[in-house]
Amino acid sequence: MILFDESHEQFCTVSGKKKRKPYTQLAEKAGNMQPCLHRDDFLRLLPKSDTLVLAEPHVYFSRREIEGILGFVEKGGGLLLIGNHSNTPRYYTFGCNEVLNPIATLFGMRFNDDEIFFNGANTIQDFIPHKIFEGISSVFFWRGCSLSLTKNEDACIAAFARMGHSRVYSARPAVMCLGGNKVFGVGDSSVWSNPRAGLEGDGLHLGYNVLRWCGKT
Repeated sequence: MILFDESHEQFCTVSGKKKRKPYTQLAEKAGNMQPCLHRDDFLRLLPKSDTLVLAEPHVYFSRREIEGILGFVEKGGGLLLIGNHSNTPRYYTFGCNEVLNPIATLFGMRFNDDEIFFNGANTIQDFIPHKIFEGISSVFFWRGCSLSLTKNEDACIAAFARMGHSRVYSARPAVMCLGGNKVFGVGDSSVWSNPRAGLEGDGLHLGYNVLRWCGKT
């Protein structure tokens, strides 16, 4: 089961909440995805899942929740972390990158407080050889943050912001990272949301590949 958390004021959902970014097409493509709507259910549902998706949360995770996520990944669970540009707080008190970093840094990555954007077609077309990029030629990237690697072991940069620039970090920053264990991070929540007409690219297929890689099968 893929657990899609919606209990920490996520801006991205699969349950159809209004004023949120829908991920329903990815859920349909992946199958076996369950939203967690109530925070009291989070630690109960997590051990029953193969993969956890945290997409733009805006409420901090408790120490018990973070310890639960760490144990879940250490036992072979997959983790998909999705941030957004400039640590934007949306309708809520905290920016999602600020909320994600206490979790992300445990696995060797950090979401930065900057903005990456591309000239022209707004696409990423430079990928390292990896099974998650099989069948992927381009991914639409609207606006997102860069990611930094906080440790070298079992970590690699998966895609570069070659055509754009970061307003804070001058080195070519990663916009997607493969961390240690089965952990994947991306700095733009639009990559796997329901695509706009003419901007589909291979984003949903990439999301499906990542979820398969994160899962136990």
